[in-house]
Amino acid sequence: KGDVIEGAKDRTEEYSGSYVRHALASMLSERGEINEARDLWSKAKDTPNSFHAWGRTEWRMGEYKKAIDILREGEERFPTNSRIKHALGSCFRDLGSYSLAVSCYKSALKCASPPSVPYVYTALGTAKYECGDVEGAREFFGRATGTSGIHAEGWTAWGRMEEIEGERNRANEVYSEGWEKGLKRRNKQWRMFRGGFVRFLINTGEVDEARRKIVRAVEADEGDWRMWVTWGKLEGDCGNTVKAREIFKRATTTKGGK
Repeated sequence: KGDVIEGAKDRTEEYSGSYVRHALASMLSERGEINEARDLWSKAKDTPNSFHAWGRTEWRMGEYKKAIDILREGEERFPTNSRIKHALGSCFRDLGSYSLAVSCYKSALKCASPPSVPYVYTALGTAKYECGDVEGAREFFGRATGTSGIHAEGWTAWGRMEEIEGERNRANEVYSEGWEKGLKRRNKQWRMFRGGFVRFLINTGEVDEARRKIVRAVEADEGDWRMWVTWGKLEGDCGNTVKAREIFKRATTTKGGK
């Protein structure tokens, strides 16, 4: 990949298409070559992807004014692009400008593609919760998970909110429903969700139920090495040293577990 990037950098002027410039800028950004990435993004304004990626990069670096200016320009050029509006909302949310964030997210909803809708609802739920509107957050988390039952981020955010609010029964209900929806899914987001539910059960003293959930999780997704480690730690904490060693050893056989 590095050789490809270096070769492309030497021939940048030959690659005049905005999509190609955007792709190269994104790769340079991942390598930390931010100024070169910025230069390419500034020359790739015929695609909304450049504004979205450039704005998000500045946002993640804490350059909020730059991010907002870039995303605002992108919004003007591509007024029906929901991803730009969503990213702009997240900038405002980080700055604590919740009314602006909610406005951006609601604007994004109007033009979002079906797969994007639950992500916008989850963002709205998060913004509502961060400004103290728990009922509003529940409404939007409910919409997110109702629109797509396999939207792991929505279940995770909702369950975690109920935990923080001390609503143990509500949290258990949310986690349990999400668990059944995504048990057989093996992506990072669902692994994080399952890990969060198990952590919740352990923290609330439901050790036997946590163990049952762990067993089901590794049966459905044996490559989830973090779940194996969680299991090993649980058995170690319960004094089952021999079993803990066996489980830790099993964790090392999974991809990423070594």
